[in-house]
Amino acid sequence: MIHPILFFALRPLLLHHIPSQRAVLPSSSSGFATLAAARAVRRDEPESVVAYPSPTDSERQILEQCLGLSREKVLRLQHFVDIVCGWNDKINLISRKDVQNVWGNHMLPSLALHPLLKAAQKRRGGEGGGDGQGLRVMDVGTGGGFPGMPLAICNPDVDFTLVDSIRKKVMVVDDAVKRLNLRNVEPVCMRVEELRGLCDFVVARSVTNMPQFIQWVAKNLRAGPLSAADSDISHVLGEGGVLYIGPSGLDELRAMGVEPAGVFPVQEVLTTGNTPEYESDKEIYYFRTSDILSAVGARPPSRETARRRRGRRT
Repeated sequence: MIHPILFFALRPLLLHHIPSQRAVLPSSSSGFATLAAARAVRRDEPESVVAYPSPTDSERQILEQCLGLSREKVLRLQHFVDIVCGWNDKINLISRKDVQNVWGNHMLPSLALHPLLKAAQKRRGGEGGGDGQGLRVMDVGTGGGFPGMPLAICNPDVDFTLVDSIRKKVMVVDDAVKRLNLRNVEPVCMRVEELRGLCDFVVARSVTNMPQFIQWVAKNLRAGPLSAADSDISHVLGEGGVLYIGPSGLDELRAMGVEPAGVFPVQEVLTTGNTPEYESDKEIYYFRTSDILSAVGARPPSRETARRRRGRRT
């Protein structure tokens, strides 16, 4: 038996040699982890000891006045930023040189899609969906959760599936979903070409090979107008499609016969007469589902067909 005085003298040395427990995401034979596996592991969560960037006064004006976000939602967005920046010290989610500009370079460009999703919800018949089914959005190549997580925080009535093929990034997104108690987000670790299921919109940003991306996600787009009572899909947001945040100019898509039905400069979306001008060279490209299907020759099930299939399974 160790004498008490000797124990307390040796205690710091003993504690120093106790090995720490670190979570390891189990590998799979296919190279991808399922959502269940990611949720089953213990997370080595980063300590919240660093003061991560908050929105500047001008950025806060854009959030509250231009985008109409409540202070509660802004606080939840800040919580997400803290989580991402905390993990970024261990996992490369965003450029470390870019951390101090996370609001201007990542959060606000992601949230530029918010007005478009609100407009699509309105066409559906209000938040929650006038036809009994809310909007479904897939964020393909979400990385650290952009643009899907900020949009999910601000649109609790829209269902989001956040997809990435890198397990550790999906694990971070899953951690943020749990800590923010988001019930409208499902993180999925999978390659886009293997992705199944239908959605109204696919959102993405900075895709390397846009023609290939369009061909991969065409199978996931639900055909038809956003509302069963609305047969006119000729105008902007009359139907679902792809909302892509990227640099100006997409000549490679025009070469394959896909023209954007709408182009929205991020700078204009995030600037009003009452807010400071937001500077950005990025634009939001809206590609209609019908145009995409015509270009790639795909014919995914319509909304009514998808409902019948779900009914047979239940």
